[in-house]
Amino acid sequence: MNRTVSIALIGAGNLATSLAHGLVEAGFCLRQVVARSEASAQRLAHQLGVPYAVGLHSLTPEADVYIIAVPDGQIADVLAQIPPLKALMLHTSGSTPLSVFNAERFPRHGVLYPLQTFSRQRVVSLRNVPFCIEASTAQATDQTLELAHALSSRVICMTSEQRVWLHLMGVLGCNFVNHLLAIAHHIGQRQGIELDVLRPLIDETIRKAFDSPSPAAVQTGPAIRGDKATIGRHTNMLGSIDEHWAELYNALSNSIIKTNHR
Repeated sequence: MNRTVSIALIGAGNLATSLAHGLVEAGFCLRQVVARSEASAQRLAHQLGVPYAVGLHSLTPEADVYIIAVPDGQIADVLAQIPPLKALMLHTSGSTPLSVFNAERFPRHGVLYPLQTFSRQRVVSLRNVPFCIEASTAQATDQTLELAHALSSRVICMTSEQRVWLHLMGVLGCNFVNHLLAIAHHIGQRQGIELDVLRPLIDETIRKAFDSPSPAAVQTGPAIRGDKATIGRHTNMLGSIDEHWAELYNALSNSIIKTNHR
């Protein structure tokens, strides 16, 4: 895609922050950052030296590409507030289908979904982030592919149905794992043990899972061994802190046992 293409970015949160940096680093003209919060829009725009606006009523009508990087539940509302445009309109959601766009109002539309966890305070390089794309027409597909390839070395064409399943995979492999680490961190704080002592264990677990034909084939721990005594002891320990964590431990242990016996 021609790097003189001008892009308007709608959103200034977690994903939008890394995406804005990636677009500028790739040489694109980031024409405008638009957000509901002036503080958020100003913060991101000032980081990159680009114009910003507050509210969709101030959205420029002159961009070549509009990228919506807001929480999933806000996408339809954002689209309803934008007047009809012939420019390429993209959203960045994993779980929102292509059909959220009104093809009469936005004939060229698509999805530019980066599969990564983002935080506003931590800008992530996009070069190795998988971008899953889908678009309404052949022309829109070509433009979205070019944009994605300019940002990342890993670009995958994916249907809305595939993308929503991928999003579920991401929640399981990222959000749930992070929650379990948060529980481990809480326990460590109570016992005076640094979470970082787990780093080599977690690193090897992740490497082994991806180097094996299936993560299930390299499962370890008391559940896979059928060690009921340890499972019972751990459940009691967790129950003394939080009953929900004890229930979660048992549910995960039972899931490991059942998966292993399929």
